Amino acid sequence: IARAEIDPTGARPLGREPRLDAAVSAASKTASIAPELALLDAARARLSGSDAAGALEILDAREARFGRGALGPEAVVLRCEALLALGRKGEATALAERFLASHPTSPLGAPVRALMASSERAAPAARERAGVATFPSDDADE
Repeated sequence: IARAEIDPTGARPLGREPRLDAAVSAASKTASIAPELALLDAARARLSGSDAAGALEILDAREARFGRGALGPEAVVLRCEALLALGRKGEATALAERFLASHPTSPLGAPVRALMASSERAAPAARERAGVATFPSDDADE
């Protein structure tokens, strides 16, 4: 078995492609976020199953384990969705506003804005279905 020649700088074996290094690095990163991704997938499944409280429990566990983590922005979007599903619009709005202020160019900004806009459109209809009178000032107070 031939031994790989070593770069005198010790950086990498001679003849190894930088593209290979990038691929190995990407694979390693994917493997390192797998546990965090699994928790987000579980939270998403709970939301799909109309268990917003269960989704929040999973998101709380993810935050306790990973803090901001590599997938923190994705967790914020799911948390907003869960809070809205539980009728906790004020918390969802505050979280969405903090997210948008701290990540103004994030690709997740559009889904957060859409989620909050859909909650705005749904609020009067939900009140009407519940038999609650809707006044123009009601929407402004939320």
